Amino acid sequence: GLLACAAAVAWQTLAIPVSPLYSKVGPRVFPYITMAGMVILSLLLIVAALRGGWQPDEEKETPTDWKSMG
Repeated sequence: GLLACAAAVAWQTLAIPVSPLYSKVGPRVFPYITMAGMVILSLLLIVAALRGGWQPDEEKETPTDWKSMG
């Protein structure tokens, strides 16, 4: 999901027109920085998922306190 969003950002960034006057920091710089961050975070999420880091903890079933029910 996040990697697909990064691809969409890259695709839309290429559609931004660049001025014929060259400047080192143009309108595409911030979207590229955002895209790079999204790619890095998505790769970290993929690695964490493959290592099993997102497994839920076992839920302990607590006994019912019948005194408070009465």
